Amino acid sequence: MHRSCRWSSLSSSSCPGRQAEAAWRLAARGVTRIQVIPLFFGPGGHLRNELPQLARAAMAALPGLVVEVAPAAGEDDGVIGALAAYALRRVAASALRGAPGQRRAAQGARGSTRLRPPRLAS
Repeated sequence: MHRSCRWSSLSSSSCPGRQAEAAWRLAARGVTRIQVIPLFFGPGGHLRNELPQLARAAMAALPGLVVEVAPAAGEDDGVIGALAAYALRRVAASALRGAPGQRRAAQGARGSTRLRPPRLAS
């Protein structure tokens, strides 16, 4: 069994070429089954559209290759439980410090724990 971990941004215009190249390389090594495990919180457009299209294209181009796409990681009960536990730990830690922002306001933005939107890769 060959195991490979690959990180790729599906928003990149070169992604389909990279994915096809990776499938060809794995098939050349004798791999007959590829399991794609998307680390997404939910089943957005990439998981509903792009990944299945890439999987079908790889299987059409490489007879004998099976490409399976797993559900979004965020739909797994273990992941949901871990995220809930994290949220509860953050709430408990905040309660121990007192009312939100009392000490943090004096520290300025560097010590702030307020939620910020994620930075998107360009």
